[in-house]
Amino acid sequence: MTRVLVVDDEPSVLRGMKVLLTLTGHASVLAESASQAMSSEGVFDVGIFDLDLGSECGIALARRMLESGRLRRALFCTGCADPERVSEARRVARVFMKGEPVEPLLEAIGAQRPKARTRVEVRAGVARLGGSQAAGAGRPPGPRPTARLASTPRTELPDGLEGPAPTL
Repeated sequence: MTRVLVVDDEPSVLRGMKVLLTLTGHASVLAESASQAMSSEGVFDVGIFDLDLGSECGIALARRMLESGRLRRALFCTGCADPERVSEARRVARVFMKGEPVEPLLEAIGAQRPKARTRVEVRAGVARLGGSQAAGAGRPPGPRPTARLASTPRTELPDGLEGPAPTL
């Protein structure tokens, strides 16, 4: 099981990432700040960092953790629109943008896909995990929706019940 550290100052992103990582069989540790991340115990296989952590810099934090040996590999997942900051981050690790499909991020982590026909949607304040359905039952024809990471998660439980995003 891959041990993943997720550092983002938006609690809803942390909850959404926890759902995604749990569904794909990974252990996750969540931190809202650089100080929380640095005080987390142990070594992490992968760290996923936002570029802007309030007054802190996710790039500097990723470098510090890599250099200290507390982190084996870093990735960035950000909504930062500053091309210079994104370019600086790319010199350290691969960058994924919030609001884009999460499959490439999960592949970079080495995540296994959720069970067949499970749909993951992370947006709008609640996490949704869609379970198996008979072919075409309950959804319009066409391609399956793509999971996306937004700043507010959404979860659909396998039995179709909705609930609030998981709390930490």
